[in-house]
Amino acid sequence: MCNYYYDLRQKKWCSGNDGAVIPYIPSVGSKGTFIGVEGEKCAVSVARAGYTSFTFNSFSWQPDLLYQGLSLMQQKVPIFTGFIFIEDNDKTGYEKARKIVKQAWKLKIPAEKYKIADLWVKVLGEYPPEHADIADLLKLKPDLDLANLLWTLKKDNSY
Repeated sequence: MCNYYYDLRQKKWCSGNDGAVIPYIPSVGSKGTFIGVEGEKCAVSVARAGYTSFTFNSFSWQPDLLYQGLSLMQQKVPIFTGFIFIEDNDKTGYEKARKIVKQAWKLKIPAEKYKIADLWVKVLGEYPPEHADIADLLKLKPDLDLANLLWTLKKDNSY
C-alpha cells in the first residue's frame, strides 16, 4: 500500500510518511468512491477494504486547513470528484464530519456524511460503543461491502 500526502513545506504531493500531512491518502483503491474518515487507523482500514480513503492529521481539522486540503485534492487528484465521510461515534466525530462537509460544499465538492452508528446497527443489529469507528466495524466484519451498505442506508434513510 502506498501512502500519499501533501507536504506543506515542499508544496507538493509525496509518497511515504514524512512531512505535514494534509491530507493523508493511504492508497488509491479499486472501488472508486473516496471515503473520508477521522484518523489514520480508519483510513488504512478502509483502504485495505479496497476503497480510496483519506483523512487529515490532528492539526488540520481547522476550517481553513480543511478547505486548503480539499482544494488541493480537487486540483491535483483527477479522480477526486466528491466523497463520503464516515463519522466516529462521538462528539468529536460529529464535529469533524460537519466541518469537512461544510468546507467541501464551499468548494462545490459533492460530499455526504454517514454516522458509524447507522452502519453498525444495519450490519450488527446493535448500537455501537462510544468512540467506535469504521476501523472497528471492518475488524468485526472484514468482508463488508461498504459501498452497498452506504447505498442501502441512503435509500432507506433519505441521507
